[in-house]
Amino acid sequence: MSKFQESNYRQKILEVNGLTIKAIHPVKKNIVRNISFEIGVSETIALVGESGSGKSLTALSLFGLQPNDIQISAGKVKFDNQLIYPSTESDLRALRRYSVGFVFQEAQSSLNPVISIGQQILEVLKNSGTAGVSTSEQKQKAMDLINEVEIDDPQRVFKSYPHQLSGGMKQRVMIAIALAKNPRLLIADEPTTALDVSVQSKILELIKSIQKRTKMSILFITHDLAVAFQISDRVMVMRDGCITDKSSTGSLHFEAPSSYSKELMKALPSWTKREKEQKNVSQVLSDPIVKVNELNTSFKLKKDKIFSRRKYFKALDNVSFALRKSSTLAVVGESGSGKTTLARTILGLCSAEISGKVIFHDTDILNCGRKLLRKIRANLQVVFQDPISSLNPRMRVGEIIEEGIKIHRPSLAKNDIDKKIRGILNDVGLSPDCVSRFPHEFSGGQRQRICIARALAVEPKVIICDEPTSSLDVLIQAQIIELLKQLQINKGISYLFITHDINLVSYFADDVLVLRKGKVVEFGPVEKIIINASNPYTQALISAAPKIPKYISRIFE
Repeated sequence: MSKFQESNYRQKILEVNGLTIKAIHPVKKNIVRNISFEIGVSETIALVGESGSGKSLTALSLFGLQPNDIQISAGKVKFDNQLIYPSTESDLRALRRYSVGFVFQEAQSSLNPVISIGQQILEVLKNSGTAGVSTSEQKQKAMDLINEVEIDDPQRVFKSYPHQLSGGMKQRVMIAIALAKNPRLLIADEPTTALDVSVQSKILELIKSIQKRTKMSILFITHDLAVAFQISDRVMVMRDGCITDKSSTGSLHFEAPSSYSKELMKALPSWTKREKEQKNVSQVLSDPIVKVNELNTSFKLKKDKIFSRRKYFKALDNVSFALRKSSTLAVVGESGSGKTTLARTILGLCSAEISGKVIFHDTDILNCGRKLLRKIRANLQVVFQDPISSLNPRMRVGEIIEEGIKIHRPSLAKNDIDKKIRGILNDVGLSPDCVSRFPHEFSGGQRQRICIARALAVEPKVIICDEPTSSLDVLIQAQIIELLKQLQINKGISYLFITHDINLVSYFADDVLVLRKGKVVEFGPVEKIIINASNPYTQALISAAPKIPKYISRIFE
């Protein structure tokens, strides 16, 4: 660390001492307990912890954005040597207006869907001390901000609406909006969690380059230790509302890591972990259960003019591969590469122009009748990325699981169905008394277990997992992956596992299919494709994946 950096870190932009946050309704209890930390000028601190540890609540409460039934009960907070807690709401509002920027996890829900991107940036500019500036100058400033976050064609994006942009571009827009007020502190709350490795890498590089130019400080909240060590100058680990570990100033080195930090590190998936567990890929090649031959999927595009020729977007272009019995095939690629379209096409859920063959047990799914397709679907089930949106909030867990059983096995008696549901819940590590509860009463990891239980209810041979762990923290992810592996061993299930996590692929997959713009880049065993990668595109995906430095890993052993 340079002397200049050291002197900057001594100048504190944010100081938190003995902060305690409590819930006042429905039950009074402390959620965050007696935490203290500080952020220096131009410093990046990563706050790491699993879901429910209090990371986001801490950041929101510092600047008065916590829910109404939650309040700070003790402690002091200083911003640039000025006391902001205890303080008035008007002081906090001024601080949020001029000095603190926020970038949240889900860009789509943070942006207003009915206002153009340009207008949303202009709104922040007008409220941040540029009221006397002319409209043309404000528009130019908004265009400059779009340029600054490295978005191509700023004129088009300025006029676009959020739904017309990709996930990575929406997150860049959120960063542009946060930068519009020239903040001294940027709070980034899981800004890359749902993004693929390439986009994530670019967003992290963008944040760091802007920080270098503007000298702003960053509080970076994440559950990904690899991302935390990649972007930050210091790391703090949080659990159950308490800070369990802190690295020293200007260092990522933990003097004496807690058992919890060691547990987090141990849960990270990798090829090295796979080798240690002696869970290498079986050398005995089983027969294919699903074969895809020369699959093409094309979507009709809107006509420019009434009499113009119809145009098509080719989402899948001549895709061929095989999924072996009782094995895991990982499908990797950037956003828009055709991974989810491939899953939907195999399941017969894609309304597009399709050609080619999808063979399941000698039956072509794409060219069979409705009755036969219904029977086949009992053997092809799916687990989606977001469990809360894929579960009916008005149905109890028992009803959700029994729905598939009633459709595919209508002759089964009620007592037998109840017995089967209890057995399935036990298989996925949930208590039988969960049957009477609703999805909102469970945590994210438990909801994903319910989704897996629903898929298992009809005894499928293949489960398509579409990013099932991307929104889960590292410990819950490890539990879900271990559950899937155990089910594969016990029931012989095959997985088509869609993911953007290269480290997870190296740990969990037997074979890998790499897609790019709807085309197969390469297909083969995980050792060949990922561990000994030779294709430039695959190498680029692997290099973009965040990694923990070896000297850091040794501390936790």
